[in-house]
Amino acid sequence: MDRAFHRRSQSYPRPVVALISLCKDLLQGRWGAVFTALLLGLIGVASTLVQPTIIGRLVDGFQSPSENGTYIPVIAVLFVLSAVTATLQGWILERVGQQTVFDVRTSVLRKLDQLPFLYLHRLTRGQLVSRIISDTYMLRDVVAKGLVEAILGLVTVIAAFILMGRIDLVLLLVVFGALMIVIVAISFVAAATRPAAAAMQEQVGDLTSKVSVSLDATKTLRAGNNERYVTERSVRAAEKARDIGLRLAFLRAIVQTVSNVSVQLVIIAVIAIGASRTAAGVLTLGELSSFILYAAFAVVPAANFAGILASLNEAAGAYDRVTEVLDEPSEDRDGAVEKVPSNHENEFEFQNVDFSYPGGAPVLQDATFSIPRNKTTALVGLSGEGKSTIFSLIAQLVDPGAGCILFRGRNTAELSRKTVRAALGLVDQTPPLVGETVLSNLAIGNENLVRDEAQAVLTALGLNEDSVPNKQLLDYPVGEGGKNLSGGQRQRVALGRALLLQNDILLLDEPTSNLDGFSDAAFKRALYQFRRGRTNVVISHRLSTIQSADQIIVIDKGRVESVGTHEDLLRESITYRALVESQRIE
Repeated sequence: MDRAFHRRSQSYPRPVVALISLCKDLLQGRWGAVFTALLLGLIGVASTLVQPTIIGRLVDGFQSPSENGTYIPVIAVLFVLSAVTATLQGWILERVGQQTVFDVRTSVLRKLDQLPFLYLHRLTRGQLVSRIISDTYMLRDVVAKGLVEAILGLVTVIAAFILMGRIDLVLLLVVFGALMIVIVAISFVAAATRPAAAAMQEQVGDLTSKVSVSLDATKTLRAGNNERYVTERSVRAAEKARDIGLRLAFLRAIVQTVSNVSVQLVIIAVIAIGASRTAAGVLTLGELSSFILYAAFAVVPAANFAGILASLNEAAGAYDRVTEVLDEPSEDRDGAVEKVPSNHENEFEFQNVDFSYPGGAPVLQDATFSIPRNKTTALVGLSGEGKSTIFSLIAQLVDPGAGCILFRGRNTAELSRKTVRAALGLVDQTPPLVGETVLSNLAIGNENLVRDEAQAVLTALGLNEDSVPNKQLLDYPVGEGGKNLSGGQRQRVALGRALLLQNDILLLDEPTSNLDGFSDAAFKRALYQFRRGRTNVVISHRLSTIQSADQIIVIDKGRVESVGTHEDLLRESITYRALVESQRIE
């Protein structure tokens, strides 16, 4: 179940505030399970705290075997009760932790669908993967388990101190003084783990990104013996991750060592001082035995507080990174109009549109043109002139810096992005395949697709059973990103998906760049068959693809140089004529 979290982009400077804030954010709807685990824990604590008293009486009563016989079964029952409650408590908290991780991951994944295109473009793939996988998993134990352990630890320490005070105040002061020193020392060390853990997560994200790029480019790199270059980049990122990890491990080791040593020193001090007081007749041997056990019960959770504190600091840093994504404003517009008439003369009208990417030079300047309904429009020009940016503007991935864009007569600034996108289909220059099989890719956005329709469109595009080895074409596994298919096959599957959706407007960015002449001809026939009488917008470097367009828009240095048919532009546009003559329609 997807959950909406109350999120705050802030750092939590104090451990108690951090724990309370994280739990308030992440445990919505699961407080019943947490309280059940807490109740089981309290039963376990009670059964544990009774044991030292009984053991003390057992030690003092060695001279009365008949009386001791009644204590042993009681101790056994208490041990079993502690074990059962601990098991149930651990199971409940593990379920809560796993569900919390699932809910946060689901929220982040759904948020990705709403984030601005430029925000996603700015982050690396590794950074996003790190937030979704590593950062969310760090919340698993700390949230519910950390809260319950902190409360039970506090209850245990207070109860153990009260019971120790009833036995011997002098030994109680020894234990209290030692614990205060240990807790203060550990707190300073644990506070340093948060920035180290945050740096570790960032570096893991960087390493993930570099390895991903290296794997994607394996074929190209190995062909030129250049794989060592990117491998060394990944190795250097791994070295940085190792160095940060070693620093973090050192801090954790200090915390753990101080915790372990503190337990040992406190017990040794209690035994040494308690032995002298027992020899002096102040304490019995049974009372000293009870006190030692209570001291251990008090020292262990107090020392574990250091580990909880260190984990909490790391989790708070991870949660900050997650909330950076969750708190990013969504791309959609408030108060958006959802219904637009579909019978307008023009699908899109660009009116004096300027655009530039953050920190970059202008890509489009004073662009003014229209895309008529039920016609094919082609965009031509040299690479980098702004053609793909026009597609991004049409698809509402970015907004114009100046001017306006009309969709069926309405300003897109007044419309929901989803309203515009519902009319669009897009085939990119490098179309990714995201389904498991060819058929599952074709069915994206068309869940009721039948096999015969899917096969018909692939056949029209020149993709048939002979295209794959020993498999039914529709059931052929495409592999990660479509790696089991050739570039031309991937492009035709993407084209087939777009043709089957029958969107009102189809955007085709270099749709035949990976196709041979025969496949290009098949594409044009399929486009005519499936898209006749609909709106198509094409970017292509192939003259054969664009010359039959109803309208051709020539983009030169970010400006609309001319608009017309192929024949008109050959007569009137020097730029277009030069592109055609050199076959550099890109």
